[in-house]
Amino acid sequence: MMVNTIGPSEDACPGACNRRYRDAWAAYTTAHTAWRSTCAALSGTAAQLLADVPEDEDLAPDAYDALFAIVLPEEPGRLPDPPDEPEVPFTAGEAVTASGANVWCPRCRRRIRAALVEIGDLAATLEAWADGHRGAASGEHIPTRRTTAPSPSPITDMLDALYGMLADVERQWREHAGHPPRPGRSRGGDARQRTLAYLLEQADRILDNPGSPRFGRGILAWQARLLRATKSDPVVRRRPGRCPRCTWVNVLQTRDDGHIECRNCGRLMNEDEYQDDVVSVAGFDVVDETIAARAAS
Repeated sequence: MMVNTIGPSEDACPGACNRRYRDAWAAYTTAHTAWRSTCAALSGTAAQLLADVPEDEDLAPDAYDALFAIVLPEEPGRLPDPPDEPEVPFTAGEAVTASGANVWCPRCRRRIRAALVEIGDLAATLEAWADGHRGAASGEHIPTRRTTAPSPSPITDMLDALYGMLADVERQWREHAGHPPRPGRSRGGDARQRTLAYLLEQADRILDNPGSPRFGRGILAWQARLLRATKSDPVVRRRPGRCPRCTWVNVLQTRDDGHIECRNCGRLMNEDEYQDDVVSVAGFDVVDETIAARAAS
């Protein structure tokens, strides 16, 4: 662990190990900006007082007293002291000889490599759900008012976005490393696994690159997102609001396929319908009734 006393260090690992360090410097930056604004305002007042010092010798002392009260440290109203720089230790990244930079610490490098592996497993689980192994994706009809053709499920949209991100990273790294262009692949589980396999093979070299923080944080963010989506209970969470069909409260829940279901009457909604039919028309009475219903349940 190291302590930096000049400014946020470029040697600090960009991973979660230094979250407290980054938060401390972000708070310092905010406080320092506010301090500079205060000093500028006081300095402007002092300059105006100096410009307004009257030529009358009897009045001048009062004007100078007001000016000195602002700019002299021993007088009330002086310029405030700047905020103290944080003295939070940070974890340094490993030195990279080719670039002369420190990037990821060993622990965060291991986390990112493990996340690449787990992303493949989690995505495969979600894909199985979307293919009909759980929830409404098994063939149950989901009514919708959409006039355009919807995607098979929110899970499909998520996996498509994941593949798009991974494919972009693969393409960019192949160009940077001078590797052959990525093969043309149709979107799907096989293409996703092949892209993940390539990125895992190249992970150490990618993480040695000073431009890798965005990649590493993105992989960890996707891992967390997929973990949230693959919780074991088919009902992921309760959703607030009144069912637009039966008008009951405390009965809406999100299922593993992303659709919202009423446990009382069975009404199914996609996210857009939930926002339109439930959230946008909710009043304070819905909040009060929901709280009361949950307390009684």
